[in-house]
Amino acid sequence: MDPSLSARRLEPVGWKHEARVRSLFRAMDPSISDYTFPNLYLYRRRHGHRVVREGGYVFFTGLFPDGGRYVMPGSDPAVVPMDVTIRCLEAFGVLYPVPAERLSLFPEDAFSISHSEADTDYLYTTDGLAFLEGSERRRKRQKLRQFQSLYGHFATPIAGENRKDALGVLEEWQDHQGLPPDQTDYLFCREALEKMERLRLSGFLHFAGSTPAGFVLGEPLNRNTFLISFAKGKKEFKGIYETMFSQTALLHQERCRYVNFAEDLGKEALRRTKTSYRPDGMIRKYRISLK
Repeated sequence: MDPSLSARRLEPVGWKHEARVRSLFRAMDPSISDYTFPNLYLYRRRHGHRVVREGGYVFFTGLFPDGGRYVMPGSDPAVVPMDVTIRCLEAFGVLYPVPAERLSLFPEDAFSISHSEADTDYLYTTDGLAFLEGSERRRKRQKLRQFQSLYGHFATPIAGENRKDALGVLEEWQDHQGLPPDQTDYLFCREALEKMERLRLSGFLHFAGSTPAGFVLGEPLNRNTFLISFAKGKKEFKGIYETMFSQTALLHQERCRYVNFAEDLGKEALRRTKTSYRPDGMIRKYRISLK
């Protein structure tokens, strides 16, 4: 690490940074799911998120799953002086995540550019997801109709007393994973439910008849995209996920053109699920390093 940066105290991301982070990310109008305060906060321990200040600009540093370190821009890379970006690259190795529309800032004779499919966000139009349109989504429509025929369906915002019902769904979901909680996103999802108002996450609890069957938590990512941060359903209710995703898209249809399902983390089960909804676009997140 560059001595001038390593000598500074890198502050762990916390509540005191919230207003500044939200302001920075709002100005970026990001298409990439990583650029939200809840993402930085909820995964602060797993990824070791720290605040970095260099040249009058804010960055965030973290760890990839393999332990490699990266630095995340807190402003549009196009407005950050290149000498500032280079100092951060010298200190932390990799600039990530960088959207495709900013790759022209990094000529290939000076920078190495790569990406991992495991990091790629899945994007769906709200119209397509709301009605599960298209022949490739026929089975999804069938599951949706089957769920509504068998159980009926209604949803209500997560608030007050029904939060414990959402937590109950999460506990049952975790029980079926066959993995300890620290190897799933259980702990992050639980904290998100417990702090959803302060994190400004919106959530709906979905019912099969009178039984809590699943929930979705998310937030606006930019002016025309809603980000689904967490979605959990009870395995016994086939069609619950199709129902929840359809209803989420319907709920945000007027304001948002897209729903972002975030990345699959390289997990095959997640990849199959997200692919099965036939994404309308894939948003790659690029890694930039010095040659």
